[in-house]
Amino acid sequence: MAIPLVFSLDDVTSGIIEDLRDASATFWGDADTEAFDDLIIKPERAKMIAGFIAGSTNPIQFAERLREWLLKPWNSTRTLGKGRMQAVGEALANIRENVAAIPADLSLDHEHADHEMLARMVEMFKQLDDCLGVGPTIASKILAPLRPALFPIWDNPIADAYGFALNAAGYHRYLNVTQAIARKARGFWHSDVSLEQYLKPKRRIWTAPLVKVLDEWNWMRITGKQPYVP
Repeated sequence: MAIPLVFSLDDVTSGIIEDLRDASATFWGDADTEAFDDLIIKPERAKMIAGFIAGSTNPIQFAERLREWLLKPWNSTRTLGKGRMQAVGEALANIRENVAAIPADLSLDHEHADHEMLARMVEMFKQLDDCLGVGPTIASKILAPLRPALFPIWDNPIADAYGFALNAAGYHRYLNVTQAIARKARGFWHSDVSLEQYLKPKRRIWTAPLVKVLDEWNWMRITGKQPYVP
């Protein structure tokens, strides 16, 4: 029997560990999904992200590269033509210092973000969401590679399934519920091997943080409509 989707913290049981592992492995089976990991593991792309955060990479050029490297493979450019990337670059320039203030060494992850940090994340989300042609899904996709352990990705079906509005307020609620699910899932894990390492698909080079695996889980179970069958 398929395990039902989790929409409430009360529904999160120890079975979520294998569910997450299965979802990430299935998600990783699609070649297009490697576009995100490539931003982390390919030197040229990782260097450009680091350069943007440090202030040495032109934010408009950075936005244009993100469009080619991530948004295009993920079919997220229909409303975001090249002519609209200047505004996206300007929004990125506005949030750059806030991103740079977040530790890059995973010492601050989504599970440990406090209320003030979550509110700052929502403000950064809103800056991008307000750009013509971006919207809430693309805004989260742009933010996630900047600090992969902190920003979860969502889309319209996921927001609808959780009952959240497709705006900054809805994303704030999504941050809260994702954090609560991550914390509860972590509490079920008792091993010398890290949870992230256990959840990592065999072919995957990058060990994704838990919030990224939760994104893949939500996408597979809700957007992809593939239930977990133990």
